[in-house]
Amino acid sequence: SQDTFTKNNINLKIKKYDIKTKKALSWVKSAAYYPSISLLYNYTKYHDDGGNKVYQKDDTIANVGLNFAVNLSINYNNDIQSKKIEYLKTISDFNNQENSEKNLLDTKLQKIKMLKKKILISQDTLKLYSSLVKQMKELQEAGLKTSSDLQTLQNSKTIKSLDIDLYLID
Repeated sequence: SQDTFTKNNINLKIKKYDIKTKKALSWVKSAAYYPSISLLYNYTKYHDDGGNKVYQKDDTIANVGLNFAVNLSINYNNDIQSKKIEYLKTISDFNNQENSEKNLLDTKLQKIKMLKKKILISQDTLKLYSSLVKQMKELQEAGLKTSSDLQTLQNSKTIKSLDIDLYLID
């Protein structure tokens, strides 16, 4: 049940996606410093000379180029390390959140277990009160106990019954 709880916990799912996001962002940041190569090509064909003395009708011009860029930055290492630190911090936050959620679940399960024990004990006590009320009625009819003694015992029985109801609500 704990595995199911952690698997379906929305807070942990959010943290998992945050980890994936931070990892992707660290790769994006490092990719910004990779060298880039681009190939350029430009083709122009003139259809009308329009009085232009330099180009004639149906002249074509083709340009080809190669561009190579290297991003030189003194902050390269700092930027990459800060993104890695953010990623590792997110993993640590996830682990903390997971432990917190597991502890919360364990606490709730222990409380339920304790309440079940209290209910069983209270039910046993209620049975005892029922037998005591029965005996008290017999003793009152015999004149050995007063009606206030019987009323006190019945009130105690009612209180124990209400305790069981409270435990069920918790």
